Amino acid sequence: MALTRRQKTLLSVFGLGVIALAADRTILRPQGGPASATASQSSDSASPSGGAPAPEDQPLPLDMADRLAALWPGQENEMEQTRNPFALPSTWFDAAGASGDRRPDAVRRFIRTHRLTAIGMQAGESYVMVDDQFLVPGRHVDGFTLVRVGDRSAVFECEGKQAVLELTDKE
Repeated sequence: MALTRRQKTLLSVFGLGVIALAADRTILRPQGGPASATASQSSDSASPSGGAPAPEDQPLPLDMADRLAALWPGQENEMEQTRNPFALPSTWFDAAGASGDRRPDAVRRFIRTHRLTAIGMQAGESYVMVDDQFLVPGRHVDGFTLVRVGDRSAVFECEGKQAVLELTDKE
């Protein structure tokens, strides 16, 4: 298998990284690592007798969770004042309260975005084709319900407001 120039470059960078890691662990910091961190104790914790400290005299080391829990109560006041980045702006809530006033806009938007292209009758049931979809009375499109099919129109209703789609002629 022939190695490309790019593969050779990546392999040499990887090799240099492995060599640097080995040099760091063996030559530069041979005492490093998690096992030696707990083994080395400060000189003030040694017992006055010069021997090994008694297990009951030596305090148990705190784990990370205990240290974080000790720091956390001081942060409660700041956390209450911190802004929630996922909260919706207050203007969204104001607009939601005025949705009843903007209902005619929803009707206009429905009429503007949907197109009635066909009206038909099959087995005594009327159906319409809106946006390449066949609908029968009672079906929903964007929150509007088809309530009536006329000769050249379809009536949709949403929360008491009606939207009438007129049949468009193909040109």
